[in-house]
Amino acid sequence: MLHKLVALVTTLAVLAPSFTWAGTAYSLSWSRTQSYLSCEGAFLVESGDPFFSVNDTPLPTYEVPGTLVTHADGSQSNLAEA
Repeated sequence: MLHKLVALVTTLAVLAPSFTWAGTAYSLSWSRTQSYLSCEGAFLVESGDPFFSVNDTPLPTYEVPGTLVTHADGSQSNLAEA
């Protein structure tokens, strides 16, 4: 009887739906700041390049429109999302 109970519980555990967060939308925000002395800018050279990955899946990263700002001291800041 114990073997049948263990087999039943194991079967139910295998067939039961898993509770995951796969349907939840996530986003990665990347804030960049470059000083005025830097030879780089705070912008992405190629929008859509995979700067991040999750479970070995590359995530394309895009600039958020209108967030590239050049400050009074010459520094730049920008926001990108994946």
